[in-house]
Amino acid sequence: MAKGHSGISPANVKRLLAALNANCMSVVPCQGTVGASGDLAPLAHLALGYLGHGMMWDPKTGSQRNAADIIKEYGLETLKLGPKEGLALINGTQLIAAIGCVILTRGDDVTFSIGSFDSS
Repeated sequence: MAKGHSGISPANVKRLLAALNANCMSVVPCQGTVGASGDLAPLAHLALGYLGHGMMWDPKTGSQRNAADIIKEYGLETLKLGPKEGLALINGTQLIAAIGCVILTRGDDVTFSIGSFDSS
């Protein structure tokens, strides 16, 4: 999306990046999907929060809250969709990429010591 190949406006990319930089992420149910990389159900839920609907994770508490309240509380803007932008949000591998980014970010906080593994 940020490279401009997905048919989404630069303004909406900036809104998404602001929300991600604030650690405000949409809640995506783990049921109701076949788990494919372009699966519409999780991608729709991923976009839903950034539109101000559904639920988002509160980065301060880790709890799920109304997306509109989270967006307002953190001084963010909801996405303003133009032609074909809704399709751009649900037609691709954004969910898998987002999960990968979260895992990489959280992985930076994890440290392992060689002596901590039981060899038995």
